[in-house]
Amino acid sequence: MALGCCVLGGWSRQQAWILQPLPDMVAMVAGTAVCFVLAGVALFGVGEADPIRRHAVQVLSGLLIAIPLVILTQSLLSAAQLFDWMHLQAWLDDGNPHPGRMARNACAGFILEGVVLLALSRQRLRRNDPIVPVALLLLLVLGVAGF
Repeated sequence: MALGCCVLGGWSRQQAWILQPLPDMVAMVAGTAVCFVLAGVALFGVGEADPIRRHAVQVLSGLLIAIPLVILTQSLLSAAQLFDWMHLQAWLDDGNPHPGRMARNACAGFILEGVVLLALSRQRLRRNDPIVPVALLLLLVLGVAGF
C-alpha cells in the first residue's frame, strides 16, 4: 500500500526519482500503483470476523480482479485503454512502448491476488480448498517468469 501511495504521489508531483529508482528503468504506471493500494487496504480486513470488513475485502478484491481484467482484455484486443491515464503520465519519457498501460504480467498477478483475497474473505475457508495454494503458486511462477 505504501509503495502504491508513493508512486501515485510521484506521478501527481511529477517526481521522476520516485518513479524510476534507476534512470534506465521503466516507471511504474499509475494503474499499477492504484492496484497496490487496493491490495494493501484489502489485506487489513482479511481474517476479520466483522461482516462489514469482510464485505469491504470482497468489494476491494472484486475491484482488484476487475480493473486489471479490463486492462488485460483491452491490451490483448489492442482496444482503446480506459485506465491508461496518458494525460497524467505524458511528461515522463521512460521508454515505455505503451505509456500508462499496466504490464500484462502485472495484470495477471493482480487478478490472482484478487482471487486469493476473495477466497480468504470467505467466512469459512475449508482446509482442503485448493484455490489459495494454487493461486499463490501461480503468483510465484508469474513473478519468476516476469523477472
